[in-house]
This record gives sequence, C-alpha cells and structure tokens, in this order.
Amino acid sequence: MTATVITSYAKLSDSELLTRAQCAQKGLTNNAYIKTEPEELTKFNANITALNNAIVDAKDGSSIAILKKNECRELVLDDMHHLGQKVNLQANGNIEVLQSSGFVLSKEPISRGVLPKPTGFKVVSGDNSGELTCSVDSFAGVRVYCFFYTEAPATEDISKWQLSISTVRKKKISGLTPGKQYTLRCAYKGTEEELIYSDPISIYVQ
Repeated sequence: MTATVITSYAKLSDSELLTRAQCAQKGLTNNAYIKTEPEELTKFNANITALNNAIVDAKDGSSIAILKKNECRELVLDDMHHLGQKVNLQANGNIEVLQSSGFVLSKEPISRGVLPKPTGFKVVSGDNSGELTCSVDSFAGVRVYCFFYTEAPATEDISKWQLSISTVRKKKISGLTPGKQYTLRCAYKGTEEELIYSDPISIYVQ
C-alpha cells in the first residue's frame, strides 16, 4: 500500500486542529519537495491565524463567537484537505517527502523511539552571499534532518526559529542577511514527535 498523509482532520478538537495546521504550514513553507502556490500558503496562514483568534474569542461562550470559530475551523479543514491531497500527489508514496510536509502519515512506520542528539553538526559559509551550508552525521532511522536557524541573539524558544527540512544530511540555507550573525541547531526526526537538539553554532553570514 502506498504511504499517504491524512487529509481529513474533522474529528480533531479545535486546539488539536490548530496544532496540526501550524505543523503543516511550517512544513510546507519553503519545502523543496512539495510545490505550492504562494497564494495558497498565504491564505492558509491567514485562516490559521483567524482560527487561533476565534478560539480565544469563543471562550466567553457567546453564540456569535462560537459561530465565527466554527466558520474559521471549516476554512482550515478545507485548506488541510486541499493541501494534503497535493502532498500525496507529489510525494507519490515517498515517506521522507510525506514527513517533510508536516502532515500526519495515514499509517505511521514502526517506531524507533526518540532519536539521539545529533553528532558532527557543522555550519560553513555557502558559495553565494547570504548563504550557509549545514551538515550533520547521518543516522539510521532518520526520516528528515531538521535544521533550525535564527538571527543572534537567539531566543530560547526554538519554535520561533526558522526551520529548514532535508531528507539528506546536508542542507543549503539561502536568503540570509550578509553581515548578520545567525545561530543554528539541528535535530534528527524519526517516527516520534520529540526532538533532541544539537548544541548551537553561531556564525556571521558573508
């Protein structure tokens, strides 16, 4: 059976749907393996933001606020269905590509547990201005290699860092600001959601 991602999330609670949508939005942004139109992700991001705000507003229990929240929920569900179908079509069963999308696999592979702290993490200047090249030791059981980066000084909350995903152990990150200092970390991503991060590396972009 060809591996696919789940495209229907109607049974999830509001908070669970919001979390899944945010994962998908992050996974699809600048994804080298799944092509999406900029307008699609702009609309998706706007609908996620609207749902997040509507969930907060609906806590007062007013019927109007709950109706608005349900309308926002339907828009996000439609986006997830549409984008999930696009992921399945382009991935063509490739587990690594499916994992990089941020969507949930319809049938998870056998769990190998939480993967260890990465080793051999290195960052060097790229061939072009505003570019860095990251590399890390390969590890059995890795589905995708996650490279995180942010301008220094780095916040402790890594969820606010930029994320670049690769199915191979090397990744080129471009579009950075020359002269700025960036901090980078990486993590092995397997079948488990929990990540163990590498030690940070700081470097000035050329």
